[in-house]
Amino acid sequence: MTTLAGEATLEAKPKLGNKAKGRAAAKAKTRTTIKQLGGEGRHQIKLERLKRGTTYTLTLSVASADGQQATDNAKLKVKKKK
Repeated sequence: MTTLAGEATLEAKPKLGNKAKGRAAAKAKTRTTIKQLGGEGRHQIKLERLKRGTTYTLTLSVASADGQQATDNAKLKVKKKK
């Protein structure tokens, strides 16, 4: 939960792998979402148009109104359709 106003940025970069996986990643684009955080409470950030069958490296960066900053990374694998 946040207690201060600020800005959150979520970036999804396709991870390039071996040739078979790399083809899907090569067609995928980096997606970025920026959200203004209005203060106290929980907030959601939505990423759209992620390519199925691609693994992304997610980077979440948060900057508060008083100058504090935090960044974290995660891996997201978008499943192929069955």
